[in-house]
Amino acid sequence: MKAFASVLAAACVLAVATVGCTGDVVADPTSIIGKGAIDLPDLGVAEATTGADDSASLALAAIRSFDIVGTRVSRSFHSDGIVSIVAVPRDVTDKPLLDTRIFLKVTARASVPFPMSAQVRVAGTKTPAPQPFQMAVSIDSSGSMSSSDPGRVRVPAANGFVDLVSARFSGSEFAVWDFDTEVRALAPFSPDPASAKAATAQVREAGSTALHKGAMAALDALVLARKPGWQQGLLVLTDGMDNSSEPVTAKDVIAKAKGAQIPIYTLGLGGALDIPGLSFVGDIQEYAAETGGTFAYARDASRLTRAFDLMAASATSGSVEVEVDLSGGTYVPFSTVTIEVEARAGGASAKDSFELVVPLS
Repeated sequence: MKAFASVLAAACVLAVATVGCTGDVVADPTSIIGKGAIDLPDLGVAEATTGADDSASLALAAIRSFDIVGTRVSRSFHSDGIVSIVAVPRDVTDKPLLDTRIFLKVTARASVPFPMSAQVRVAGTKTPAPQPFQMAVSIDSSGSMSSSDPGRVRVPAANGFVDLVSARFSGSEFAVWDFDTEVRALAPFSPDPASAKAATAQVREAGSTALHKGAMAALDALVLARKPGWQQGLLVLTDGMDNSSEPVTAKDVIAKAKGAQIPIYTLGLGGALDIPGLSFVGDIQEYAAETGGTFAYARDASRLTRAFDLMAASATSGSVEVEVDLSGGTYVPFSTVTIEVEARAGGASAKDSFELVVPLS
C-alpha cells in the first residue's frame, strides 16, 4: 500500500507540473451561498463565512462544542464541489444548538495546491422525531479486521451506540449482523439492549467482505419488522472493499433503501482506507449520500468510539447540516482537502475539522 501511495503522490506532483497553477482565488461575497466569502492569495487555501459578521449569532446561547459527525460528498464533486457536513453543536448546558443563525467560518486546505475557492451556508437543521427507533447494525467481520481493529474496539463502541439511542428513546429495537464471506444474523430485533450487546461480542475476524449482502440482509429485515410511525435506520461499519456479494451490488442496496425510505449511516475504518478514494469508499459514501444517511471515516480503531457516539448523538439529539461549495477549485483524485469549521454563537466559538478524500470521478 505504501508503494502505491508513493506512485499516487508522484502522479499528483506531475499533475501540478503539467497543468500549472494560474488564475485568481475567488469567492463571490454576493452569493446567497457564502455571504462574506474571503479571497485568499495562497494556492490550495480558501476561506468563507456565512455572513459579513457574527452579529446574528450573538442572540443565541453560548456554544460549547461543534462536533462533525460525518459528511456527504456530491456524486458530481468534480463539477459542483459540494460537500455536506453533518454536525452536532451544543451550548454550555450541553443542549443541542440547532439554529441556522449560527455563524460559520470555513477554511479549506488542499494537499495539492491548485487555485481554489470556498462558499458556505447552513443548509438546515434536523430535529429527531419523538418515536423510538428500529436500528439494524451490520459489522464487518472479515479477516482484515484483525489488523484494522486488533483490540476489537468496534464491540464496545457499537454497544455504546446502542446504550445512547436506548437512553434517549426507550423501547427502541436493535438487530445485529456481521459479514465476511457470508452474512450472519446475530440477533433479531429486540427492545432489550443486552440482546444486541451479546450479539456484538460474537463478531469475528475471518474471510472476505460481503458488504453489500450484509447491508441487503439488514434492509430486508427492517422492511419486514417495520412498525407504523417508528424511525428506522441501518448502521454499517467496514474496513474494506466488497469482494463477496455477487450478484448483489451497491446500486441494489441503495435502491432497496431508497424504496423503503431507510437512511444508511456508514463508518469507514482505516485498513483498506490506507489508500483512500478507491471504489469501496465511493460505495459507502453513496450508501449515505443517496439514502439521507451520513458517512464518517475513522482513521484507526482508536477513533471508533467517538464516531459511534456522534452517530448516536445526531440521530437522537438532532444536527445541523452545513453545505460547503468548493467548485472554484481543481482537485486531484486521491488527494485530500482538510476542512476546518469554526462555529460562533452567543459570543463564544468552537471548531472541528475533517479530511476529505477527493473521489476518483
